[in-house]
Amino acid sequence: MDLLYKLMPLFWTFAEGLILIALRRGFLLLEGKKGNQVIFFLFSLGTFLMLVYMRFEGEGFFDRFVDIGRDFNIVIYRRASWNLFCTIWVILEGLIMIYVFRIYKILRANIKGKGSREEDTIPLKPSIAWGIPVLVVSFLSFYAFYQYNFIYISNGYRFNLETIRLISAFYIRICGLFWIIFEWIVAIVGIRTYLLLKDMG
Repeated sequence: MDLLYKLMPLFWTFAEGLILIALRRGFLLLEGKKGNQVIFFLFSLGTFLMLVYMRFEGEGFFDRFVDIGRDFNIVIYRRASWNLFCTIWVILEGLIMIYVFRIYKILRANIKGKGSREEDTIPLKPSIAWGIPVLVVSFLSFYAFYQYNFIYISNGYRFNLETIRLISAFYIRICGLFWIIFEWIVAIVGIRTYLLLKDMG
């Protein structure tokens, strides 16, 4: 049961990561750019391996600096770990949403007869071009802000374990709200992309 508990978030992260890599590859092909998929893939793989290590060996690593063996600290660590994975899922879904938007823009330009001449190409709007760094930095900053205050207040007021669980669950609900919004946008734009492809034959 403990192994399943550790594997579940890794499996979902791996699946979302594969979808993102495939979408990015498709976007680069449609845009006619080679891009550097190897570096992106190696960065993604390295990040995933770090998450695997954190999931299986993180408690032992942090125990060198904090008394992680105490019930209070181990609950704090495990809740922070789950919140990090929830943040990563939202980021991945947000990146998927951005690439789905980008692919839809290219296909829509092609079906309207654009994109064949250089002057007809539609450049990415600044809001879309900056969407990736803004999304990543925003959610990681929010995670760091929430967790810092979560740990600081929990240690200061010595909350019981049930209170810690509820505070952590509130963060998960926030992430879940964003995840659902991004997922619905991906679904709607995905349907519109399918209809465009159907029109293109």
